[in-house]
Order: sequence, then C-alpha cells, then structure tokens
Amino acid sequence: MDSGARLSAIDATFLYFEKPGQPLVVACLVELDANLSYPRLLETIGARLATIPRLRQRPQRVALDVEAPVWAGDPQFQLERHIRHAAWPQPGDDAALRDALERLLAPPLDPEHPLWEAILLEGGARGRSALLFRAHHCMLDGMSGARLLELLTDPLETSTPAAEPPPAQGRAPRLLDSFAGTDQLWDRAKDVAEIASTLLSFLQEQEPPATSFNASLSARRRICWTTLPWKDVAAIRSQAGCTSNDIALAVISGGLRRYIRRHDRGGAREALRALVPVSVRSERGDTSMGNLFSAMFPKLPVHIQDAEERLRAVVRETRALKERGQPRATALLLGALASLPNALGAALPGLLPGTPIFNTICTNVPGPREPRTLAGVKIRAVHGVVPLYQSMGIEFAVMNHADSWSLCAHIDPELVPDEEALMSDLEKSFQELRRAHHRNMRTIAEPDSRPRLRRPNARYKRPESLSSAVKMMAEADAAERQARTRTRRRSV
Repeated sequence: MDSGARLSAIDATFLYFEKPGQPLVVACLVELDANLSYPRLLETIGARLATIPRLRQRPQRVALDVEAPVWAGDPQFQLERHIRHAAWPQPGDDAALRDALERLLAPPLDPEHPLWEAILLEGGARGRSALLFRAHHCMLDGMSGARLLELLTDPLETSTPAAEPPPAQGRAPRLLDSFAGTDQLWDRAKDVAEIASTLLSFLQEQEPPATSFNASLSARRRICWTTLPWKDVAAIRSQAGCTSNDIALAVISGGLRRYIRRHDRGGAREALRALVPVSVRSERGDTSMGNLFSAMFPKLPVHIQDAEERLRAVVRETRALKERGQPRATALLLGALASLPNALGAALPGLLPGTPIFNTICTNVPGPREPRTLAGVKIRAVHGVVPLYQSMGIEFAVMNHADSWSLCAHIDPELVPDEEALMSDLEKSFQELRRAHHRNMRTIAEPDSRPRLRRPNARYKRPESLSSAVKMMAEADAAERQARTRTRRRSV
C-alpha cells in the first residue's frame, strides 16, 4: 500500500461516478454506552494509524484520466483535521442524534486530503456518546470497513489493548480470486450465459416498478435505524434453513410493502428490483482495503402479504441466483472494467441513462461477533450506511454486533419525509416473521398421537384405555381407604 500504487478499476469507478449532490461515501455510526473523551479517541486512533497507511493517502487523478488515479501520500496530513468532535444536540435522544447526523452526512469530503473523517458526538442522554466514521467508497467497501472497525477496537474481555496487526502485504486480492480452482472452461461458458441472461432481463423489464422514493435525489441525507435481537434472527435462520441475508431481505420486503401501500396508490402489486452486494473476500481475516465484491439482483416480494411466504420467496430467489452463478458472472463483468481504457471508464458515468435501474440497495455486513470497546468504552450498537445513488431514495445496510442486529436505512428526506413510520414498518415486518417462527416452534413441540411408552406397573395391569385406568386407580384408592378404616376400628 505504498504511495504511487494505482487504484483498481472498481475503486476508480467510485471516484468517476460521484457528482454534485451525490457523494459516494460509506459510513458507520458507532453508539457508545458512556462518554468518550476527544483526547482519548485521538490518542487511540493515532496509535493504530501506523498499521493502516491508506488512511494517510489520497487518490490523485491523472491529467485527462488517461491512466487510473494513484494513491499519493498527504505531506500536510494532520490527524486533528480528520478526527473532530461535535455536540450531541439536546435533549440527547436518538431523534436529536439523527438531526445532527443530517448536517454531517451530506457535505463531500475534501479531495485535497485523505478521504475520510471520524466525528465524535458528545453529550447524549445518560452520558452516552457516538462516533460517525465516513470514508469515500474508493477507499473501502462494507467488509473492509468492518475489518477497519475491528482494528480500531478491542474485545470487551481484553483488559489491555489488542496487539496491533501488521499491515496487509503483497498485492491486493483480485475480484475473481475466490472463484479460482474450478473448471474454467465450463464456468466461463456459464458466466457468459448468465451475463447475457441478466442483461436481457434488465432490457425486457426496462425500468423497475415506480415508487414514491425512486425519483431525483436532493442534497439532503438522513439515517434512521432499528436495533433487533440477534438471537431471534439466528433462531429463525436455523428453523427456516436460510441465511441472515435472506431474513434481512424478507424483513425489508415486508417493511417496504407497508410503506408503499400507505404512500403509493395501487402500490405493492409487483416485486421490486434490488441490488445486493456480495463479498468475494476469501477470508474473514482479510485486512486489505479497497473494494472487493460482486453482486446479485434479487426481486423483493413486496406483493406477498404473508410473512412466511415472503421469506420462502426470498430464499427461492437467492438460491436460484446463486445456482445460476449470478454473483460470479457479475464479478467477471466488474473485472472486465480493468481491461477498458481508463479514459473510457472515466467517461462511463456520463454515457449511462439517468433512469433508475434498481429500486433499492440492500447490503448485509457481518460485524464483530463479540462485544467490543472503543478506547475503553463499551460499544452499544453499530449501524452501517450505504451511499444513495441514482434515484434510490431508500437504501439499507444490515450489520450485527454481538447480540444486536442493526437495520439502518439511508434516506433522502425530501423523498421519505416520515422516517419514523418507515422504521415502524420494518419493526412490524420483523415481528410478523418472529411470531410465525414462534407459532411453528409450538407446532413442532406439540406431542404426536402415538402412545407413549410407560414403565410397567407390577401391581396393576396396563389399562387398555384412559377411562379404564381412571377406574382402576379409583378402585385402588377406595380399597386403601376401607383398609385404613378397618384398622382404626380394630385398634379402638
């Protein structure tokens, strides 16, 4: 990751696709259980910055974009420029936090310096604080952002800071490394067929279904979230035999169904079209920066009313796309960007139509599996933020941390003015799925109609029916009472 290394084709694409009012910035909001002082945060991040040289570099474009941009060291790098602090507005609740975040999310990052910043918000209710981390999408994707979070934090049970991992060495992994070692000729044939099938489906369907939140974006940005219990997600996943990503898509489908039916006349009659990023990093411990993902394009069954049937529809859809090899084919298509002349790649955003291709984006990022601390303060929850793009006024990021499961929506408030209602819709969708899970578990737990095997009774023969058993027990009790009465009479 030395200065002078060129951006990959997909990393550079995020630079080229940015335009005024549409910053392609990924973010993460870390809620903390207690107050974190700014000097302590500055000290912690500064101590670990040496292991992440990318945070000291900025992308530098070449004249006329004849070549890909290069990573150049910032000779005027100052940590205080990138780590700032602000007040959590009163009364210090989540609504006030969302208001503060709106002011912090919209501005673009300064291209003259490394494209990231961390903002500590202090003064929340009950002594809480929060950290907003923003970085340009050319620097990292959701998975590399989650790994960066792990590098800057420590496990809760660790009394001393974890050892600093060494910086990633060698070349950055390629997009198709995870698909190596297979029958290349057969797989390439399948890839070409899947690419043709996917492009043909987009051409046949033309535009995705119209909704009130698919329109020209404003410059405003807000995030809203709900935190759900991970144990319930894991239980549903186990019972349904699906993935947590399937559950997220089913919950989002149910929430959007409610929202569309309330806002769009005659809405929720057909499935929405979604883009779902798929990480192709070979190992969870991969600490390389940059973007390394593919994608698949499932349909969200917002037209289905029953929560269980929505989940089954999502599972059928995602399994079919995986069996067809759509994530691999998309990776091949994205990898082909590297073979294009860089000037053509830079001009590509201006050649694409302005009409939306998808209704929304849904990304699911596995966060830290154990409770963690930031500079000694326990992390309460982590919320991911995916950038809004091309007429998509609602996009979702799902991220787990320890025993919590965050469902965070990044919205344009001009297109989605009632964020509280949207969150309520998502929570009700999850409750529907959880109730269906508990109902199924009760059904499974009910005893069957087969007779139970009982221990043989030496005194009484096994009855042929329940009524004869009751009669026999009653006769035995009566005989014992009579025997006790005779004994008392003799003693008198």
